[in-house]
Amino acid sequence: RNQSRCPPPPRGAAGPGWVGVESVVTEKLDGGNCCITSDGRVFARTHSKEATNPWFSAAKGVAARVARCGALPAGVCLFCENLEAVHSIDYGLLPSPLFVIAALDVPSMAFLTWPDTEALAGGGGGG
Repeated sequence: RNQSRCPPPPRGAAGPGWVGVESVVTEKLDGGNCCITSDGRVFARTHSKEATNPWFSAAKGVAARVARCGALPAGVCLFCENLEAVHSIDYGLLPSPLFVIAALDVPSMAFLTWPDTEALAGGGGGG
C-alpha cells in the first residue's frame, strides 16, 4: 500500500464508547471537501485520482507549499473545506479559502488531536 496516498477516513459509529470523551465538532461549511497529502497532492470526492477542477487552485497552491516546505509529516493528510468557489452561500471576504477540519495519520489510520491539527494548519484551524 502506498502510504503517501490519503485513503478515505475510517468509519465508525458513535455509541456508548464516546460517553465522557472530549470531542471537537467542526461546522460544515458550504464548500468542497478535499484532502491534501504531505507530498503535495489534492484529492476531492475520491482518492482514486487528483482534483482537476479550477476551483481547487487555492488548495493546490497550499499543497505545493506544504510539499516544498515539508510542513506535513510523511503519511499525514489534511482534510479541508475549500471555499474558493461559491456554492449556495457567499461568505464574502474570508481569511483563507481553505479551512482545515481534520488531520489523519495514514499509517495508524488515526485522526490527530485537535491541538495537533491546529498546529499543522498554522493555528486557528484555517489556512
